[in-house]
Amino acid sequence: MRGLSISASAHRPRRRPRLERARPENEDDDEDEGGDQARDDRATLHTPHSALNETMHHFHISPDQMNGDRVELTPEQAHQVARVLRLRPGDVICLLDGSCRECRAVLAEVSPGRVAARAGEWRRCAREPDARLCLALGLLKGEKMDWAVQKATEVGVCEVVPLLCARSIVRLEEGRDAGKVQRWQRIAREAAEQCRRARVPAISPPLSLGSLLERAAEFDLILLADEGESAPLSPALAAGMRKVKGERRTGNAVGLRVLLLVGPEGGFAPEETRRAQEAGAVAVSLGARILRAETAAVVGPALVLHELERTGGTT
Repeated sequence: MRGLSISASAHRPRRRPRLERARPENEDDDEDEGGDQARDDRATLHTPHSALNETMHHFHISPDQMNGDRVELTPEQAHQVARVLRLRPGDVICLLDGSCRECRAVLAEVSPGRVAARAGEWRRCAREPDARLCLALGLLKGEKMDWAVQKATEVGVCEVVPLLCARSIVRLEEGRDAGKVQRWQRIAREAAEQCRRARVPAISPPLSLGSLLERAAEFDLILLADEGESAPLSPALAAGMRKVKGERRTGNAVGLRVLLLVGPEGGFAPEETRRAQEAGAVAVSLGARILRAETAAVVGPALVLHELERTGGTT
């Protein structure tokens, strides 16, 4: 029986014919190309935000980077765009101005040392929590502090205060070691861009607990995570919200300012716990299990923000 010979070309998919845009015979090629690019840029900038947010790269900028609708990225951002992401003129990025606004921008110039973009319409970003949560975390050793800053940023805190505690293994002087603060601020910015936050958390210089408690009046509610405490978080938040509701005559979490205190590896000393409670802090439990300090720095903010979002701040 003779074998069948099948040509390989029979299995090749047919190429689709290229469709060319019809144009008037007297239209100049260069003008047409430039007009098309301008129209494409306008269409991209005015596309609904939900259409491109899934794939765009996000960059936080400061006011001094803006000149009208022209935006100059920092040298570090320019390196990322040109060398790491390998974007080109005409590609679209998302810009965030640090005040809960975002916009699309079309890259106009791209080089390793300089990147400029044309910004579109600025719009309100709805990805930030209604409440403003400040995490005061006892200084942790090694890379644990880096990791805690990164994850707390992803969860949604608006500020991180490194605390100088009696049981901290790491020893720094209050208001010193600007290099570490800059490092943590860079980590927070990169984490905010990765998780598409509209605001980069502020990283405070290291403070003693006493110095931080001098700011107690800035907060509507102060919570202290205490492994020896049995009081659940939810009732403490409910009581705090009822108090805020009475004082502010509002029952929602918009603008609510919460301070969460989390100790270092050895926890807070009894004297520190007493001073915090005298300043109005409410001791709460983060659960039945004993958490590492870096774990509590993520679980605590997550539980607070989840509870406020779940109840709409009306507990």
